[in-house]
Amino acid sequence: MKVAIFGVGYVGLTFAVHLASKGINIIGVDISNKTIDSLNSNVVTINEEGLSEKFLKYRKMMRFVKKLDEKVDVFVVTVGTPVLNGRIVLSKVIDVVNEVANNLSGGELVILRSTLKIGSTRNVVKKILDESGKKYFLGFCPERTVEGKALQELASLPQIVGGIDEESSKEAANFFKKLGNEVVSLKTIEAAELVKLINNNYRYLTFAFSNEMAVFAEEIGIDFIEVVKAANYNYSRSSVPLPGLAAGPCLPKDAVIILESAKEKNLSLNLVNDAFEVNASLPEHVARKVSKLIKNKKEYIIVSGLAFKGRPKNTDMRGSQSVDVVNELKHFGFSNILVHDFEDVHNEPEMKNLVSATENEFERATVIVITNNNVNYESDEFVKKVKDKIVFDTNGVLKNKKIKHYHCFGVGDESNNC
Repeated sequence: MKVAIFGVGYVGLTFAVHLASKGINIIGVDISNKTIDSLNSNVVTINEEGLSEKFLKYRKMMRFVKKLDEKVDVFVVTVGTPVLNGRIVLSKVIDVVNEVANNLSGGELVILRSTLKIGSTRNVVKKILDESGKKYFLGFCPERTVEGKALQELASLPQIVGGIDEESSKEAANFFKKLGNEVVSLKTIEAAELVKLINNNYRYLTFAFSNEMAVFAEEIGIDFIEVVKAANYNYSRSSVPLPGLAAGPCLPKDAVIILESAKEKNLSLNLVNDAFEVNASLPEHVARKVSKLIKNKKEYIIVSGLAFKGRPKNTDMRGSQSVDVVNELKHFGFSNILVHDFEDVHNEPEMKNLVSATENEFERATVIVITNNNVNYESDEFVKKVKDKIVFDTNGVLKNKKIKHYHCFGVGDESNNC
């Protein structure tokens, strides 16, 4: 079997390596010269546990090109679907599907794993493939892995399958069954599109609830982190997440996508809309709290924790709210803002207009704003470095570390003697 994977970024490359480990020949297709050259030089730039090692182990099963140049049995689309001005942009998907249509010889399986607005597979993808005049099978099978555990989850998670027709559903299901995955087949392709949006929006709503309660607790002088831990302790009906910046390349984007899907049907999703507004407001809330801690706008501030999450460790700054925190601090009039991360994020595109802090500048800084939960914050070395600084911690990672001037998101000032 030969499988062409269009888009070998995070989603596509992890899937390619997983398939290669099952003995499947992979052709990775990407329009980026940098990506193709890097992979052909055996260099994996994506920071994902076990990916580099497994890539090298199964390298002979994979080759990488800018344009598909041979016949394959399965086409997999994993290109990005960014949101711009509140609308999903499908141009990359459309370009790839046109290339797939041009390469159909008849009877191939086409699988969409990119996150789409509901109805896009039927109303956009199918129409393009139909114009080829060739027979094909079409399925939507959402990617649902979490960064840091993608390879483990590709092997263990049930695969959701929705086909454009019954035949397509069976073909897609058989493909994943050959990989050893449990398969959950749905009645329609639209139902499969909704599964991914439901998964991510459910998480996004729970984060919004926790964050709104954290702001409330701050105002009335209560330690919300303590409250969450007590509420969840040995109580199976409660799984409230700890508060913190809710960001990344998927959750906010997928909220916009499901809102756009509803709007096209003249429907409203009030909870999702409210959750988006709550989570999007957090950088401004953090900047306002910091502005109350120091009056001199020329004091040095270091925003530490640039990746959108710290555990598992990663360098992904896509959708990171730490960048928004920097911008909000600038709006509040602060001019000396530096950034820091324990992981090497210097090559991330979002670093373009940011200035990294040196060790000397850590000494000069008045305020340290922690914006993710990297485990290195708990090290004795880091605690010693910031113990006499003003620290505003959005994740509570330094709670109870005896920082002299410690302030924690979700903890009212009256309870902030941690």
